[in-house]
Amino acid sequence: FDYLSPEVLSRNTVSEQMDIYAAGIILFQLLTLKMPFEGASVHESLEKKIQADRPTLLSLTGTNQPKLEQILDRALHP
Repeated sequence: FDYLSPEVLSRNTVSEQMDIYAAGIILFQLLTLKMPFEGASVHESLEKKIQADRPTLLSLTGTNQPKLEQILDRALHP
């Protein structure tokens, strides 16, 4: 479930946005070594994916990367 976009989880629809979303998740992992929507359970992770904003790179890595933040925002907000 980690790489599925919220639109697939909530509306069960498939589009090219799914691939962009998955690439955004992978980029986030490469940059932070973490998943952007982590929870104590699968249910909590899914809730965060649908309802919460992802952590910023600055909050996790201590570096400010505005261009990368912009790319992640576009990829992870369908």
